[in-house]
Amino acid sequence: MLLCVGYYLAIAKEAVESLQDGDETKVLTETIRLSKPEMLAGQDGERDDVVQFLMFEAAYGNADAQANLGRMHYWGQQGLRRDFNVAFQYYEQAAGAGLPEAQYNLGIMYLKGQGTQQDNNTALRHMTAAAEQGLTAALNGLGYYYLNSVNSSNVTAAIAYFERAFTLGDHDAAFNLGVVYYNGLTGETPNKTKAAIYWRVAAQQGNPGAAYQLALLAETCDEALKYSIVVAEHHSDVGRVLRKGVAAYLNDSIWEAIVYYMQVAEAGIEVAAFNVAWLSDMLQDVQPTVAANLSYRYFCQSALLNYSVSIIRLGDSYWYGEWGEENKQLAILSYSQAAYLGNGQGLFNLAYVIQQEQWPVKRAGHRITQMVNWPAVLPVYMFEC
Repeated sequence: MLLCVGYYLAIAKEAVESLQDGDETKVLTETIRLSKPEMLAGQDGERDDVVQFLMFEAAYGNADAQANLGRMHYWGQQGLRRDFNVAFQYYEQAAGAGLPEAQYNLGIMYLKGQGTQQDNNTALRHMTAAAEQGLTAALNGLGYYYLNSVNSSNVTAAIAYFERAFTLGDHDAAFNLGVVYYNGLTGETPNKTKAAIYWRVAAQQGNPGAAYQLALLAETCDEALKYSIVVAEHHSDVGRVLRKGVAAYLNDSIWEAIVYYMQVAEAGIEVAAFNVAWLSDMLQDVQPTVAANLSYRYFCQSALLNYSVSIIRLGDSYWYGEWGEENKQLAILSYSQAAYLGNGQGLFNLAYVIQQEQWPVKRAGHRITQMVNWPAVLPVYMFEC
């Protein structure tokens, strides 16, 4: 276990650094679920209709389109190459139209010297303009500016901005307040307990830096592993392979996409496991034996990571005996687990089972309520996977 935690902590550390270092060769990890067309829209780079439409709108002065293209180029999203120079140009155009999101992001680029010469004064001017329009991220940005500026360091002002942004729900501000209390920047004794409270709030909202700090503070291996895995998923290398998987799928190269997603699935990434299984289902008529084995294995892996759609898919396979003999008990356990996770289809399937099997409601209710210890039930019935 210690070796496993050490491995994931090392990867998590690299992931956090890759998000902060401004390296244009790094890409943001985008977890695209291939079964959802709305997630695939706009993922094919400049060839994509959505991206081309945004470029058309941006050329005619649409500030929202300009800001979106700035974001996509800044992070290297949706099949586009990460390019700070292009991002800066789009943000500058949108900021000129008074769009607060663009003003803030332009300020960050001036502050970090990305796509332009580093200029603290210009950075401060743009972030202040965005904050005056009520942009929460800009309040946090001003806090970061005053905390880290060599010439204008003002810890009191920084904390005030962080607290305002945190009150308005900004998870980056929660992370920064954790840094403040962890390092005793208030002038008081460092307070790890208070820092952890803020980092938990930030981590729950998807802040990888906060999750990494919680992994370092963890008192048990299980807790450290839980947080470090979440952060490791953001590693640029993971994002790069996931992008190759999307590109292969969009080019109708299904087996190539499966190979890319398998690489990431074997590192424990749930969405990659689901995509392998979903793609394998598409090949049942072409290579049924190989496709069935892949589908079963990776739906199991996705289900073990609590993705309710995969759990229902396994339930259906058990009910109809798709991958072997029918097993109504495992099917019911699957539907029950999915229902517990909030999936309405799981609840519907349970009702269907009660109706079709003509169970007395009391008996059905008794059988279902016996499975109270849900976290323990899933690994038990999935053991055969």
